[in-house]
Amino acid sequence: MHKVLISMMSFLALGVVACSSADDTASSSSEDLKSCKGALPDICEKCSDGTTECAHWVKENGECEVQICPPAKAGECNSASDCTGPLPMICEECNGGGEQCAHHACVDHQCTTKICD
Repeated sequence: MHKVLISMMSFLALGVVACSSADDTASSSSEDLKSCKGALPDICEKCSDGTTECAHWVKENGECEVQICPPAKAGECNSASDCTGPLPMICEECNGGGEQCAHHACVDHQCTTKICD
């Protein structure tokens, strides 16, 4: 019973685990990650770039973090789901008929806002 409870507590505390190094940049070399301790969740996801990644350790600003898919760089995207932020409250009647409202779009790997596709 205690072993199960400890395992569940370890899983719930996965958000950020302190590392012994104070590196200010993101890193994923195996040498840098040796200080990352704790259980990793047994989960894999299909990422926005089409690859499949499983939970693994990365170091971000000197701290170990669990990551599944790498985050898209600011302003860069592989699909519209990578784009976030406020949208104007604008809707228009489109050429093909029907009305569409402002939405995020990924064009040439750059996030943009579109109304009619």
